[in-house]
Amino acid sequence: MISRGTNLAENWVWLSKTNQVLFHNSRTQLKAENDKIRCENIAIREALKHAIYPNCGCPPVSEDPYFDERKLRIENVHLRDELERMSTVASKYMGRPISSHLATLHPMRISPLDLSMIGPSLDFDLLPASSMHSQPNNLATISDMDKPLMNDIAFTVMEELLRLFNTN
Repeated sequence: MISRGTNLAENWVWLSKTNQVLFHNSRTQLKAENDKIRCENIAIREALKHAIYPNCGCPPVSEDPYFDERKLRIENVHLRDELERMSTVASKYMGRPISSHLATLHPMRISPLDLSMIGPSLDFDLLPASSMHSQPNNLATISDMDKPLMNDIAFTVMEELLRLFNTN
């Protein structure tokens, strides 16, 4: 009986040592596998940083596509505002509204969050409210002198703007 108990004790010690060795081996293997995966991730990130697009041969613009899309949405809002201002100016020069051309543009749905992040508009003082009231109206003398030329220029500019906006 005593030999049997000693044998069980020896077996217990042997099993515990075996478990420790096996656990240590599996932990070492997992650590090695994690290190290998980490190195692969670093290599992939570096490759993406130096990637070149096959269509244009240019490097990627940014690492985060969310911010790229956000910038484009903000720029679209600014461009639409500018289009409205330009169409207002052109309609004053041409003597007819340009809004029928604007209906062909597909308006984007932009959340109020996106609009709140836009910031100041690209105001090139095309229709400044304060200067419209403080300065005398010189448009009549200019349009009387070169009205046909200005109509042609305004129409050409509007066609070009509409063509550019319709490509989007």
